[in-house]
Formats: sequence, structure tokens, C-alpha cells
Amino acid sequence: MNKEEVKLNLSGGDARAMVDYFNKLTADNQNFFHMERYAEGGGLQDIVWVDARSRATCKEFGDDPAMRRALKETKKDTTHRWCLWHILKKFPKYLNKHENYEDLKAELENVIYNSNDPVTFEMAWNDVIVHYVVKYNSAYKWLEVYTKDVFWAGTRTIQRSESYNHFLKGYVDRNTYLYQFVQSYLKAMAKKAMDEHSTYRSDQRFIRQLATVFHVETLFRKIYTDRAYSLVQEEVRKICYKTVTVSRTITCDSGTIIEYIFYDRKWIKPKNSRAAEILTENRVQYVVTYHSSTHEAYCQCKGFECKGILCRHVIKVYDMKGVREDIIPEKFILQRWRKDIPRKNIRVKVSYHDPSKTEDVIKYDSMMRKLESICSKASSYQESMSVVTVMMSLMDIRVDEVIVMVNQNKLKAEQAAFVTNNKVLGTPSSVANDKVVADTPQSVAMINSQCRRPDQTPVNVCHK
Repeated sequence: MNKEEVKLNLSGGDARAMVDYFNKLTADNQNFFHMERYAEGGGLQDIVWVDARSRATCKEFGDDPAMRRALKETKKDTTHRWCLWHILKKFPKYLNKHENYEDLKAELENVIYNSNDPVTFEMAWNDVIVHYVVKYNSAYKWLEVYTKDVFWAGTRTIQRSESYNHFLKGYVDRNTYLYQFVQSYLKAMAKKAMDEHSTYRSDQRFIRQLATVFHVETLFRKIYTDRAYSLVQEEVRKICYKTVTVSRTITCDSGTIIEYIFYDRKWIKPKNSRAAEILTENRVQYVVTYHSSTHEAYCQCKGFECKGILCRHVIKVYDMKGVREDIIPEKFILQRWRKDIPRKNIRVKVSYHDPSKTEDVIKYDSMMRKLESICSKASSYQESMSVVTVMMSLMDIRVDEVIVMVNQNKLKAEQAAFVTNNKVLGTPSSVANDKVVADTPQSVAMINSQCRRPDQTPVNVCHK
């Protein structure tokens, strides 16, 4: 989908309709936030919105916004990268006039994909630049060799454009209005949330077979999601293609440090292909530093620092040193990959406006938000779960008592209102009872017979 195809059609009251829709969402859910700014002419300049699920997801994963100016002002320690896909796409535009364009492009791509650290990249890059007389000095913004020590959770610079297009595919097109885009975006988010919930439940029920007997793999099989564990398996399967040639021991105040030198065969992805990586004959040297006192290990490849998954070099060192599951440092077990802890964002629904939402439903949602916070905290420990279970049982009994009391009071009020209404308005029976009937000989005789005592003569009762 190109830039022209995703451009939204703005006309008439389109922006106003979107703002009105956000106001309805805010009325439905107090955790929904939006803010808009208007240009001098009164038109909508920009708008930002955050729903309840986004808040919960941010607390779980802490994703940073990809805005350069905002990052510089608010998150000075955050690293901003350019999209490698967009950089490579511009090669023909800026380099095709070079007389040896095809050779230049091939050599540049070789340097880009086969460099392991900034030093080797700089040397190879400069050789190409000097040879072909090309000037460029912004590679540090988009080449992975410069950002290996920054955590990217496995995200590559070539994935950004592809992932966003795939996410919105089928929900928006070139004729989508602005307010329709918001509704379509929320539908896409709801679908994504449903898929995540399904994956979360699947992770709790199914588990992959072990590929090896390494303690690291056994540990992550128990606690990591299926997707994260599959990445661990990719690493352990590649261990057999490496060799350890040299090791040395360094004694210092903090304990003993052991350095291992690995020679690992290079894995690459075929050009313009989505196929799996293939093994080459090229060998790369990596140094792994192991601290015997803390069991911490760090590799020169920066696999864990960049992807959040222990690399095969560290896994091999742990196997050589006999590091068991229970002594692997907690810092190497990332919470974002774990399946054995509750995820609040999984339980929070995507915000959307439902015109049929009644007042009872709104009250129910309000109570659920409060209960959800308590259950989320309590689910971490058995003791706190027991407290919540007992209190909820007592609360259930108390709620039943209150409902009975409210219904009884309501019934009494209705009965009192019924009596009052009958007395004030009157009914055929009440009117007949209050009606004065003229005396007749028969009626007087009947009254006298009712008022006579057994030992007395009849009492004459007369109405005046």
C-alpha cells in the first residue's frame, strides 16, 4: 500500500464527526483519553487518543513512541532508528546514475547484511565508499551494527512499514474518511486483541517438545510463551555449528571471570526472500565473558541485549559450566516473554462506542474495573487469592441480603402507595362503604336484632 493509497479523505464535517465519536468513547469509559489541536484557521491540526487497553499494554511492555522530536524532548535516552527498508528502496533513486550502479549496490548490501560490529562495518563501508567515490555518513541511524546494545525486542528496521500495512489491511483504503478510520482502527485493534487472547490461552494449554537437554531450554520451555520459546529453540539448534578455541581466566576483586572465544558460522537470510536463514561457510569470532560469582554471561554478539533472547554462545557457556535452571540470573528472564504471570492488557477490552449501552451496563463496567485491579494484584500469590476468595464469598452473601432488603422495602412502599391511592381516589367498594343509606323498617329491625343481648329485650336503634 503506497502513500497515496493510505491518504485519508478529509471533507465537510469529517473531523468534527471524529471528535464527536471520541467524546462518546470518553463518556462510555473514563480510562479513554483524547486531545486535539486546531490550526489558526479552525481546522483540525492533530489528535491523539489512548484507550484503556493501550494504557495496560504500555505498563506491561513500555513501548516508546516512534517520534523523533518527542523522543529528544521527553526520552533523551531512547534510541531512534530509521527504516532499513525505506533506505534500501531509495538506492535506485540516488545511486542509479553511477556508472557501476549494480556492483555498488551489491557491495553495499553485502556490507550492510554481513557486518557484525561497528569496527568491521566502518572498514568495509569506507572501502566501498572510497572505491566508488560515494559520500554518506548517516548509517548509524539505520544499521543494526550500531544499535546491537539497545533492546529492540527482536524488531527489525525493515518490519515497521510491513507490519503497519498488514495490521490495517482490509480495514482502511484510499476512500476511508477520517472518522471511519478511527472506527476501523478500533475494529482492527479488537481483532488483534482477540488473537492475542487466543494465543495466550493456547500458551497455557500446549507446549513444544524439547529440542535439547540444555538447562536453559528446559527453563524457558516452562515459563516463556510459545513464540519466545521457539526463538530459544532456534538458538540451541545452532549450537552444534560453533567451536570454542580459547578460554582464559581473570581473577579480580569481584570474583573470577572467564573469557571464551567462539568461532561461529554465519547465518544469513536470502535476499528478497521470506525463507528461513541459511548457513554459510563464513566464520565469525565472538567473545563471551562469564562471571563465576554471579553466573552472569555477556556475549559480543549482543543477542540478548538487542533481542531479549539468550544467544547460543551464552547458552553453550552455561552448559559447559553446569549452570542449572534455578541459578540462571533473573535479569536474563524477561517478564515480557513470560506466560506464567497475569497480563492485565489481555483482560482489558478495546474501547468502542455502543449506542445501545444501557445505564446498567455502564455501572457493571465501572464495578468490573475496580474488581479487576484487585484480582490482578491478588492472582500473583496464593495467600492473597485466598483472601479475595473469602471476601468475595462474604460479599456474595451480603449482596443477596441487600437485594432481599431492597425488594422488601420496595414491596412495602408499593403497598403503602396502593392504600394511599385507593383512599384518595376512591374505588367502587370504598364509595359504597362510605355511602349513607336511608332507614327503612326492614333495616331498623335488622339492626335491632344484631344489637339485642340474649337476656334483654330488643334495643330500638333509630337514625336521626
